[in-house]
Amino acid sequence: MKKLAEFDENINIEMINKICSVLQTIGEVRNKGGDISHGKHTPKDYVSDYKLALFIYQTTEALAFYILSSFFALNLSFLEITPYEDNPQFNDMLDEEVPLEGRVLWSKSLYDQDYIAYKERLDEYLADVAEYRKETY
Repeated sequence: MKKLAEFDENINIEMINKICSVLQTIGEVRNKGGDISHGKHTPKDYVSDYKLALFIYQTTEALAFYILSSFFALNLSFLEITPYEDNPQFNDMLDEEVPLEGRVLWSKSLYDQDYIAYKERLDEYLADVAEYRKETY
């Protein structure tokens, strides 16, 4: 959840720390009273009653729902790889900037060997194209 909070300012870290405390306690209750937990023999000295087991089940379910829904709500589109073939005009522009001899293309080399630099240049190029279109129309 702390890692998810890096991508979503709506995730409250203070609340997450408290949730972690609840999860720690649930784990301790499970280890203490579970029928088969960490090699302990049965019967246990401590047995959870039905209401406590139901509470732990429902709490765990709600926490899992919150964590998963927070994860799936993230916009991770910036991690998507843009296919090289999707930007032929940009690739041609790069190849004209740095002409290489033989069959090697600068754009393809940059894409394959330093995708981050390629993507930064592509984003700048697309922003310039969008700005030009906005000014033209």
